[in-house]
Amino acid sequence: MDGIKDLDLENMDEFQVRSIPPLLDGKDVFRVVGTHYSENVGFLVPAVELLYEQCFTPSDGTGVVIICPTRKLASQAHTVAQNLLKYHTQTLGLVGGGATRMEEAGDLVKGVNLLVATPRRLLYHLQNTKGFIYKSLKAVAASFFLRDP
Repeated sequence: MDGIKDLDLENMDEFQVRSIPPLLDGKDVFRVVGTHYSENVGFLVPAVELLYEQCFTPSDGTGVVIICPTRKLASQAHTVAQNLLKYHTQTLGLVGGGATRMEEAGDLVKGVNLLVATPRRLLYHLQNTKGFIYKSLKAVAASFFLRDP
C-alpha cells in the first residue's frame, strides 16, 4: 500500500476498476491501450500483489511478464513498477529498454520476479538466455496498440 500511496493514487479510474479485481482473482485481462499512466497501474498493482502473496524470491525466477509494444512504454511501465516495488523484496527487470542483451541476460539469470519487456527482446531471451527461469510464471499482461488503417 505504501507504494500506491507514494504514487498519489487515492481513487481508481475506470480502467483500474475494470482490470484490477479480475487480475487479482487470477483471471486474464487483455486490453488495447494508449500511453496513459493509469493503464500501467492497472496491470502492475495486481502483478506486484501476486508476487507478494506468493512470496516470490529471485531464485523463483520470473513470475509476471508485462509486455509493452515499444521501448518507451516499457520504460514507463518499469518506472511505475519500481515505485510499487520499493517496499517489497521482489526483483524487477526491463528487457528492451536500452541495455545490452548481455546485461539483460545477466539480470535474468540472477532472477527477475517482475519482467517488463518488449516483444522482440523477450523472444530473444526466451530462445537464447540459458538460465532464464520462467517455469514459475503466474501471469502475463500484454498491451497493444491498434493502428489506424
